[in-house]
Amino acid sequence: MKHWIVRTLLKLYPAPWRREYGAELEDMLLARPLMVHIVGDVLRNGLWQRLRSAEPAMLVGLGMMLMALVKHPLDTSPYLLVLFGCGLWTSLRHGGDSFKSGRTAIKISIIVGIPVMISGALLWAGVLVTAIPVAKQLCWLRVSEPISFWQGLKSATCAPAPLGFLISPLLMLPQAWLWGTLGGRFGRWIASIR
Repeated sequence: MKHWIVRTLLKLYPAPWRREYGAELEDMLLARPLMVHIVGDVLRNGLWQRLRSAEPAMLVGLGMMLMALVKHPLDTSPYLLVLFGCGLWTSLRHGGDSFKSGRTAIKISIIVGIPVMISGALLWAGVLVTAIPVAKQLCWLRVSEPISFWQGLKSATCAPAPLGFLISPLLMLPQAWLWGTLGGRFGRWIASIR
């Protein structure tokens, strides 16, 4: 069990770091008793090393994800400008490859969509409950639908659809790729002018 815990903790560190220092840290952790503060320290340092060696797309994605927790950025034009800018930056950094620029924008969009997908999974599992009263019918993708002709022209609001929450970030991926690729093409144009 101790070997499994140590190997799991070491996987938190980036691969280049593990190649250089992993065996030494593994030997030290196996030689001592694993106490909570040691595991916490290794966990914290592993995440710090991951953050230090992260690509710019990862850092921008995490920043946008934190903004998403405060204000939903997928509905605003700054989100599209960030995707365009990251595509531009990637193109200038890697020599004008539009495919890499689009892939960078997709990575950012996936990272930003993680909280939305997690909330969809929690809604689906019944862990997350909403304050919206649920109509008698099951809503998969629609937020509201008419009740019936006999009850008038009122609209019954369904609870947020778990499937809609799960797939909505995935539906944003083509748009993210497009904006990243446009930024990459603009970067290629800038590089050709220089």
